[in-house]
This record gives sequence, structure tokens and C-alpha cells, in this order.
Amino acid sequence: MEKIVRYFTLSLLLIIPIAVFLFLKNFGENHFKVPVYYQSGTMIEGCIQTGEQHKVAINALYSTEKESIFLCYLPQHVEGTAFYDGLDRIKTKWQNINVIGVVDSNLNTIDVGTTLTVNQELLDIVNCQFVLGQDKKLDTIPINQIILIDHKLRIRGYYQGEILEEIDRLDVEIDILYKEYANETE
Repeated sequence: MEKIVRYFTLSLLLIIPIAVFLFLKNFGENHFKVPVYYQSGTMIEGCIQTGEQHKVAINALYSTEKESIFLCYLPQHVEGTAFYDGLDRIKTKWQNINVIGVVDSNLNTIDVGTTLTVNQELLDIVNCQFVLGQDKKLDTIPINQIILIDHKLRIRGYYQGEILEEIDRLDVEIDILYKEYANETE
């Protein structure tokens, strides 16, 4: 009798995980989504507020490709080589991604140790288009920021470009966006 109980227990211990695995494989859904920011618009003082989904309105972002993904950054507000190393890693892996550096139109050259004065046009882009302050208007521009923008010109993420974990997260979220686009076309 003891042998039967052992065999029954052993069988149960083997069958239950297999049954759970098969059930989840056939009926479960393993799907991740990248958040869409500002679906109800933004509430930043001095910016146009429509109450609709916020879309980045920068001419350089208009592309004829249906599945264009954009990474925007502010080159004159980058410190250290880790930022460019991470950006190069992303550009190497995702060769069809559009990387756009938004620069101050008054900027000619940067000397080491120079304090940058930011013109109002760039501050408006940072506040009203990229919404880097997220809830508030910024007076200074944060350094090492990367903004992920999808093909519908919606902001999908903010990343600190010098932090390896953030670059890894960006890489994964770009992959998720491309899978999302593939599912949309099916």
C-alpha cells in the first residue's frame, strides 16, 4: 500500500507542473506594453493644451515610414562618454531607428567649461514637446535625456542615457514596440 501512495504522489508531483505549463501555454497571454504618455494632453503653463493625446510636433519627426521609431536627445546637454556609448549600442542593434539630436539654433561651438545659456525656443521644445518636466515647466534642461517617440508621434518613454540599466530598458521597450507594430499589421 505504501508503494502505491508513493507512486501516486510522485505522479501528481510530475503531472501538475506539466498540466499548469500546458494550460498557460495554450490559454495564457504573455504580453508587455510600453506606456503611452499624456493620453489626456498636458497641463504645462505656456503650452498649447488640447485635452487630447499629446503628440510631438517637430518637423524632423515626420516620416513616411509607417513603423518609424524616434529617439530624441539634446546633444549640448550630454555629459560623459557613457551616454554616447549607450546610444551607439542602440543604433547598432536597431539600425532602422531614427536618432535625432535637437540642438539650440544659436549654438555654434561649445568650449569645455562653458556654461550654456538656453534660448527660449529650446526650452519650449523641452517643456511643450518633449514634456521633460512631466508635470511642471522647467527653467533648465536636464542632462543625458533620451526620449522614445513612436510612429504616431506619442511619447513612449524617458531614459537617462548614461545609466546602463536605462539603456537596457530602452532596448527592451524598442523591441516591444516593434512587436506591437507587427501585431497591428496582422
